[in-house]
Amino acid sequence: AYIDMDSVIDWYIVNELAKNVDCVFFTSVYMYYNPSDGKLHMGPNWDFDIGFGNVNYNNCDDYHGWYIRNSAWISRMFSDPVFKARLKEKWSERRTAISNAIHSDIPRLSAAISASAAVNFSRWQILGIYTWPAPAGYGQRTTYQSEVDYMIRWLEKRYDWLNAAINQL
Repeated sequence: AYIDMDSVIDWYIVNELAKNVDCVFFTSVYMYYNPSDGKLHMGPNWDFDIGFGNVNYNNCDDYHGWYIRNSAWISRMFSDPVFKARLKEKWSERRTAISNAIHSDIPRLSAAISASAAVNFSRWQILGIYTWPAPAGYGQRTTYQSEVDYMIRWLEKRYDWLNAAINQL
């Protein structure tokens, strides 16, 4: 009655897919009150620097397992069968677009910003060097493209795990 379910689910899908460390209500979790419907809405999504497998703690470099679902606010929502049904429905509606983003949009966009990445990494020479909280394997990823490839592979595996897990709810 007090929370806009669709905004929570949209926010949840993005952050659970990313296994975003900050989004278990540590930091960088935002919501707003909309006086027109009298409800709290989740968003905007923000701060993904320690998401997408780019972290070496809280088991968030592992693409398996729930993460955001275990937070106090979200775990409570999973006790509601209407919430779970709507989550499954929204996931079903969006999973093709998410898969397309992983396989098409990320490669296209990473190519589009490759010149900027080259300037960034010429200034900040951090590829292949431990920079908190780098996940395992950082030493072998010594190019921009190897980092992009790592994120795509991680997201493919995360997507597959999440797809199966949501469909089993």
